[in-house]
Amino acid sequence: MLFVDFLITKRMNMATTAKGVITIVSVVAGRNEDTISRDSTFDSLGIYSLELVNLALALQEEFTVAISDADLEGLKTVGQAIDYLDRALLDEPPAA
Repeated sequence: MLFVDFLITKRMNMATTAKGVITIVSVVAGRNEDTISRDSTFDSLGIYSLELVNLALALQEEFTVAISDADLEGLKTVGQAIDYLDRALLDEPPAA
């Protein structure tokens, strides 16, 4: 695979991850997907402790990745969740 093909595939996968995360967040938050952006905080969407655990379980099932409790506590925005899953799907270590 050429490097350019790799970058195109990676970008397509990242777009798919973003769409999937926003869809799952909208279901958990009971909101329309159009009202959710990368900058949306889980608090502003009404996703607190129990809902956050449910969100993590749904994301783990959808993307077949593990999200540790410590990592979950660090995720405050939809964008952070998307970036976390993109890294996990590429087997990269989490950002510090």
